[in-house]
Amino acid sequence: MPLPFALDHINLWVMHDEIDGVAGWTIIDCGISDETIRANWESTFDTLLDGLPVLRVIVTHCHPDHLGLADWICNGGEKKRWDPVRLWMSLGEYAMGRVMSAGDGSDASGERAAQHFALHGMTDPALLEALRKRDAYYPTLVPSIPRVYRRLRDGDRLKIGGRDWEVVTGVGHSPEHCAFFCAETKVLISGDMVLPHISTNPLTCRCLLSNRRGIRSRCSWVHWAATSPFPRIHSCFLRTASRFAACICASGSFGISSRRAFAGSARSLRDQAAKRR
Repeated sequence: MPLPFALDHINLWVMHDEIDGVAGWTIIDCGISDETIRANWESTFDTLLDGLPVLRVIVTHCHPDHLGLADWICNGGEKKRWDPVRLWMSLGEYAMGRVMSAGDGSDASGERAAQHFALHGMTDPALLEALRKRDAYYPTLVPSIPRVYRRLRDGDRLKIGGRDWEVVTGVGHSPEHCAFFCAETKVLISGDMVLPHISTNPLTCRCLLSNRRGIRSRCSWVHWAATSPFPRIHSCFLRTASRFAACICASGSFGISSRRAFAGSARSLRDQAAKRR
């Protein structure tokens, strides 16, 4: 699905499913609230669903390109093609989405966001001013979120299309990101937890180690349902050692605690990478 950003697309998933004897579809991730994306979804509903309804909407995490149109899809799109269906998310992601969708009144954007980033080492006046002006950024891309949801937890098992999918949660990219692993087919729908060229938030890079252990304990060889294919799960994470080392070199604008966090986590990543060589 296209995105009007530097990251110009997002992978979304439409999976044949059956719930309580009713055949239909499970959708994983939704795209931002945008005219073009809504039109693409309407075309999908008209041409690819074989007249069957969407049975549920699963969202990996709260970022706008994943959560933005969840409420709209749950309610059947423009033509209200099906009765309202349930949104499935983790508690951390659902709660954060509800907070941020409240706009500047939530203190998650605008002036308070600029103050938060300044406290953690951002000194560029232009960047801070840009943050101050983003007080309505998230609510514009995520205009509404369902008032109720079904909670997902790490280790939960979902039946989708007759197969078991295990929920694998991770933190850093977002509060409680859910990925989904099918042991039968060795497929991982990783959302944004595993990407080829960007890491999780470097200030939470210790959490990345936990994420990697959680994923690798479940799936070593997988067929990637992510931005790019990787033959083995650890091939992506091993590159983080050099990335975090680079962060240390560039961390002069961060506070001393941030530099120490970078250094400790990068050493741990390098040590683990060396053991695998």
